[in-house]
Amino acid sequence: MPMLSRPESVLPAGEGWLYEPKYDGFRALVHRDGDRLEIDSRSGKLLTPYFADLTSSLRAALPRRCVLDGEIVAGDDEGLNFERLQMRFARADAQAPAGVTAFIAFDLLAIGNDDLTRRAFVTRRRRLEDAVHEGPRVVVTRRPTAPMPPNPG
Repeated sequence: MPMLSRPESVLPAGEGWLYEPKYDGFRALVHRDGDRLEIDSRSGKLLTPYFADLTSSLRAALPRRCVLDGEIVAGDDEGLNFERLQMRFARADAQAPAGVTAFIAFDLLAIGNDDLTRRAFVTRRRRLEDAVHEGPRVVVTRRPTAPMPPNPG
């Protein structure tokens, strides 16, 4: 099961802490086994039919056998747009006008026959960066090593 974020009033400081941005999209697990590729929600709902347009980009970017945790986002000329992403489900139509969709990977849970879920996050992160061949629709999230500044307003 993927880890979930949780709000904190004060961010921890010191050695060993990593911080990543929170994206406004759908949390998704990508499972690839050879030519078979499935996208699921963290609750287990099959998302592949709604985001079939991402499958060729994911196949090109990912190792032949892996499980990734990440976020599906939709963008338009204004930036990320969650409402346009939701149109995929409202119309139950992968061709709904959702702008360009992309997958932002932030964790590698398995690669080949290697289950990484019990490994330290820094190890998984390094393996993720090595495993994903980024393209215009599949990227690895940026990884600041210091807390993000507060959002002004």
